[in-house]
Amino acid sequence: MRFVVIYDACVLYPAPLRDLLMRLATTGLFAARWTE
Repeated sequence: MRFVVIYDACVLYPAPLRDLLMRLATTGLFAARWTE
């Protein structure tokens, strides 16, 4: 069972952090969802 992680849009602003979080999500470690 994958965890669901909710990202707030402001977390996705710094490019290095956004890249890390998206790469982790694509590994299948968790399911990423974000706010608008």
